[in-house]
Amino acid sequence: MGIDDVTQSNKQYEIFLVEDEPAVRLVTSTFLKRFGYNVREFVDAKTALVAMQTKKPNLVISDIRMDGLNGFELYRLATKIYPDLQILFSSGSYHGLDLDKMIRGTKLTHENFVPKPLKFDLLKERVRYFCEKSEENK
Repeated sequence: MGIDDVTQSNKQYEIFLVEDEPAVRLVTSTFLKRFGYNVREFVDAKTALVAMQTKKPNLVISDIRMDGLNGFELYRLATKIYPDLQILFSSGSYHGLDLDKMIRGTKLTHENFVPKPLKFDLLKERVRYFCEKSEENK
């Protein structure tokens, strides 16, 4: 299977990218689109939640620390609409974040987190994994 085949197969997946930093949002979106993913960009969690009222994405990629609703609040509210929603968090600073405590009582694991600056091979691998997992939950 060549890159064109992979790109074609990824067109079925819709990703909601929630990132308040314009440069990070642009680079991440461009990278994902290069592999054929349909990416909708949001500058904040509230706007993404409004869009989720009418469309369930295969995957949400969200910054953790944002003004207004943070990434975990987005996850908590979004899973009330879609309990099996797939999410991938990114953050430039895990300093002061106790991931074990944050994921306790949720369906999240350490695989739901990718550090910034983004390691694109890791991002590509995790996005593919969670998009495929979203298909299993249909």
